[in-house]
Amino acid sequence: MGWTYVAFFQMPTSTEGRAVPIASGGHELSSKLNKLLRINQTVAATLDIGQVLKLSLELEREVVDAETGSILLLDSSGEYLEFAVALGGAEHILKNHRIRIGEGVAGAVALSRRPLYIPDVRKDERFNAYFDSKTGFQTRSILCVPIQTADRLIGVAQAINRTDGTPFTEEDLALFSAFAGTLAVAIENARLHKELLDEEKMQQEISAARQVQESYLPRSFPAVPGFEFSGQLVPARYVSGDFYDAFKTPDGRVTILIGDVSGKGLPSALYMCRLLTELRVGLKYGVSIDDVLVSVNTVLCDQSTRGMFVTLIVFQLDPASRRLTVANAGHLPFFMKTNGDWREMIGPKNPPLGIVPRRQITSQELVCPEEFQILAVTDGVTEARNERGELYGQEQLKQSIDRTNLTPALLNSYLQLNLQRFAGSAEPSDDTTIVAFGSVRPVDRISFTIRSHPAYLSLIRDAAGRMLDQATDSKLISEIQVALSEAVSNVIRHTYQNDQTRPISIDLTLSGAGLEAVIRDFGPKVNPDQLVGRALDQVRPGGLGIHFIRTVFDEFAFDSSVSDGNRLVLRRAFTRGPRRAEETDRGGAGV
Repeated sequence: MGWTYVAFFQMPTSTEGRAVPIASGGHELSSKLNKLLRINQTVAATLDIGQVLKLSLELEREVVDAETGSILLLDSSGEYLEFAVALGGAEHILKNHRIRIGEGVAGAVALSRRPLYIPDVRKDERFNAYFDSKTGFQTRSILCVPIQTADRLIGVAQAINRTDGTPFTEEDLALFSAFAGTLAVAIENARLHKELLDEEKMQQEISAARQVQESYLPRSFPAVPGFEFSGQLVPARYVSGDFYDAFKTPDGRVTILIGDVSGKGLPSALYMCRLLTELRVGLKYGVSIDDVLVSVNTVLCDQSTRGMFVTLIVFQLDPASRRLTVANAGHLPFFMKTNGDWREMIGPKNPPLGIVPRRQITSQELVCPEEFQILAVTDGVTEARNERGELYGQEQLKQSIDRTNLTPALLNSYLQLNLQRFAGSAEPSDDTTIVAFGSVRPVDRISFTIRSHPAYLSLIRDAAGRMLDQATDSKLISEIQVALSEAVSNVIRHTYQNDQTRPISIDLTLSGAGLEAVIRDFGPKVNPDQLVGRALDQVRPGGLGIHFIRTVFDEFAFDSSVSDGNRLVLRRAFTRGPRRAEETDRGGAGV
């Protein structure tokens, strides 16, 4: 890293405001100026602030032939000067002392920001003999100059008693002031360097903390035939107070957790790591949910600091009996989908953990039908805001999932995309975590509504790949994914003219005859006769879209029965290949 140092020499003024000249001529002055230049270079090349101060104090004696001296720096309040370094054995005596701005010689210089020299301290009422009495030193003559930049005071430097016993002169004051100017630049450079090093170190520590936190989150999800589990956490900062987990217990049940520690940042992340450890110890070894949460609550209430607490939901699924035990400790209600409908589930109410000691926890037990899904989120989802300050809210979340028929992993991706599109350029105010799980069968129908934004194209490709996996060969799957992306891109670019807020409905159906894809928009009517791809010799980006879609799909038709917008129907016939046994028993894979 390269550094540029700027040294400046400020013509000092006396306490009366007049300029203090440096006498011209003379071998002694020339020697001192050369010495001052070398000292400037030495001090400016030092980047450790402690070394800058100590080195400066040693060198200041050479500038003005002083017996001793000290450097005092302005404290964070701006009201006091604190001894930073002092020559001789006085440093350990002075280091804990402060001088109020305006008091004593140093305080007067800090207040006026003008250099001061006192030939005989016995004749100056500003001199305070207190420090002489503490150190045993006898002060006769003082030079005191401000250490300052153009816009602020840094501190003051003092030189005490010339070594030859004579008083300091105005020439000494001018040289010492010039030295203080270089010292100000050196201190600022050293401080900046320290801040950069501290920031780099902090970033390294935060990165390490994030890696530790991520190690607590599941790297994979339990593989359970007929079920799928998915989770995703997006921190508002580098680390998060949100968490989720999913693991099997020795008796074959699957435990799923989602929670939110109060606050954000590093303290919440550390609290989260501790909490997950406590929960896993109990839940992995067959202790009931109620007993584990009571025990964890007791520990957190006894040992919690900074008023921190946690809200969470614990799900425990028995795949064989489809019994689902749920305990909600102060968290948002979860959603459950049965018979194609999503509904909000509000069970027994328990307080967050870490607030009410010796509180019993009440869980509920549900018997799930053959087809069901569970969705749970942290309040970073429902309390997300856009650039206009509008709240996403629980109701909008419910409306988003009502229009979907997606597997848990696809549902998770879909909701994360919705949040990103809703928030726009607004900075996230909280961590967002989504957990979804439930039963899955071979996927024959997928439907959802997106906004006309290119970010959703990846979801469309994933949905088609999920449906067609094992139904046909990988080459055709890839072609269908690209063709569907191109068809939706045409709606975004041409029908909606890149208005990224408009709705597009996607419906994919797989049957023995092949695939049917329906893309529905609500833009101006499209004239199918005008949908002709460009000639191959006039191709430019996007120019092969219509050609490619018509090549991949056997049927490309607009449904004229819709009264508003357009309904494009794409069909591709193929012989549906047999699914492997492990596909039917898919489990585990998630976001």
